Amino acid sequence: MNIKFLNDGEEFDIGDTIRIETTIEEQLPFEETSSLVDPAQITITITGYNNNEVVSQEDMTKDSKGKYFFNWNTNGLDPGDYEVETAASANGATDNEDDYIRITD
Repeated sequence: MNIKFLNDGEEFDIGDTIRIETTIEEQLPFEETSSLVDPAQITITITGYNNNEVVSQEDMTKDSKGKYFFNWNTNGLDPGDYEVETAASANGATDNEDDYIRITD
């Protein structure tokens, strides 16, 4: 299973509602291509400065098969880099993916 973070390298302003999107793919044995799959569970955690969790293991919303999103409202947050970690489990496998989103004022 492989989680792909689709907001890579984007910057946003404080007060924006950010749609954080991911896809979940799985490659079957002896196959060269991957296909979108739905995990049994997918959560998101967003951590700011000093390891302060501003979103803690919230469920992501299914958009379509293998595509999930989370709408993150950034009102009241400080500018800076926020670590975004998604965790998914499917068919006995688990995967974590993390990246960063920068919020400016």
